[in-house]
Amino acid sequence: MKKFIYLLPVLALFFTACDPMEDINAVLDAQEQVISGEATLTLSDDDYDALNLNYGNFSSIEDAKTMIPGLLLDRYPIWGEGSLVNVNFNLYDPIRVEDYTVTSSDYNALLDMGDIQGAHLSNNYDINDFFTYKFPQADKGSYVRLTYNKLSEQILYTLTDDDYALVGNGNYDNFDIRTGKNEEDIEVRREKIETILLNNFPDTPVNQQYLVSYAAFNNSYNTVILEMLLEFDGTNYNMVTGIEYTLTDADFELIGTHFSDTYPDPAYSAGRYHNFDRRSDRDSYWSNEMIAEALDLILKNLDPAAPEGTKYSVDMAIYDGSSGTLNMLVQLDGGFYGKLPETLIEETTLFALTDKWDVPFTLNDEDYTEMGQNYPNFSDEDLAWYRIAIFLKSQFPYAEVNDMIAVSYDLYNGGINTKYVNFIFDGTIFNAIPDVVEETIKFGHDGTTWVPDNTIKYTLTSADYALVGNDRYNNFDVREGRDEETVEARLAKINTILLNNFPGMAEGQKFAVSYNVYTGAAEVWEMKVILSGGQYVLQ
Repeated sequence: MKKFIYLLPVLALFFTACDPMEDINAVLDAQEQVISGEATLTLSDDDYDALNLNYGNFSSIEDAKTMIPGLLLDRYPIWGEGSLVNVNFNLYDPIRVEDYTVTSSDYNALLDMGDIQGAHLSNNYDINDFFTYKFPQADKGSYVRLTYNKLSEQILYTLTDDDYALVGNGNYDNFDIRTGKNEEDIEVRREKIETILLNNFPDTPVNQQYLVSYAAFNNSYNTVILEMLLEFDGTNYNMVTGIEYTLTDADFELIGTHFSDTYPDPAYSAGRYHNFDRRSDRDSYWSNEMIAEALDLILKNLDPAAPEGTKYSVDMAIYDGSSGTLNMLVQLDGGFYGKLPETLIEETTLFALTDKWDVPFTLNDEDYTEMGQNYPNFSDEDLAWYRIAIFLKSQFPYAEVNDMIAVSYDLYNGGINTKYVNFIFDGTIFNAIPDVVEETIKFGHDGTTWVPDNTIKYTLTSADYALVGNDRYNNFDVREGRDEETVEARLAKINTILLNNFPGMAEGQKFAVSYNVYTGAAEVWEMKVILSGGQYVLQ
């Protein structure tokens, strides 16, 4: 409401009062009232210049909250308490990657909730359970570079001709383990295999295990295949080994007797020929799992009191068309000798939130070629976004409106830099989300200055009154002795309405709720509330 002060009454007082200025001030005070208003303001280039923002945008929401109040004081100098202005402004908001390392407390919390089975995140379900727990308020398009533990699966690797050549064994492509020869010593073999693995797998994470198969020339002048299990400690590949044991004829005979009912043909063959038949097309075939059962029998007889975690490196005779030897490393785990349990490795992976947390869609060399690039990168960002948008339609032909795709690509600018961009499908094309976006903040006048205000003004509807049982008259009866006489009763019903209509609001969200009341006459009252601890309380 505008305030008009008339001059004639003031002049009359000036000539008739004993203290003219006192009477003038009294008239002014009597007529003084707070002037309030509401407006929407979109900042112009002149506004940014006035704020010394040469690029026509703010670099953070906090900067906008700090700088805009001064501008509003100049723009609306006579507005006071209760005034509201929605300010639209440009925000520089490039994709920012947050780094986070999962802690023991995080793993324990997820274990307590039953979301994971161990102190590791080993599949996408585990990853999303973690993000739901740790980043519940993350916005779509957020990026987190996550360092976490995952189960390490043994990598099976067989040495190649190039590998043998790398360590000076290229003439025969094997290791000579005959008595007196260089590779008779298993440590010499380990060092050569380590050289090969360091050369072939430079980015191996700590605790990763490799089960390496290699050819060896033995004292019988035969080439046999041996295995060595190694684990990387960050510098070296160390052998994972145990107590050495070789199955005897008596062991095979015990196996033959013990498993005669469970595995009749394999048991008969083992007891008679004192070896395991490894020909998979024969009825007498012994699989790895069956051999583990047999070793469990023998090793428990060998040392019934062995503690959990005991490892054995067992050599055994096999027949796979010719006589040979197999080595198997087993560990007592849960009362049974079996394959060594998987180890944990630390991994760092970038995840982006679209419909769920996942790795970004990353362009490969063939993708760049398909998009007409001579090199596996772009040299112009605008061109990159244009071509990627077209490319995404072919990669996601069933995309629906508002689907988001997080994309990782390489940009050359004197060097290769990995860039990230989010695309939104509008039903026809994919559109890149730019680095500069329009944001809106509501500011309210607190009687002294302008402050950020997230108040939502809301008027109860017929459906709202019906929700809380007041649909007969669409109001609250606040007369003495009636249901909504107390503010607590009205607050409880407004809570029910707001929680139903606005689920998922952030802590601190404010509402100014207008509602009908009956005091004996129809009136409109207002209640100001704020969300705290999942419930709305009076401000």
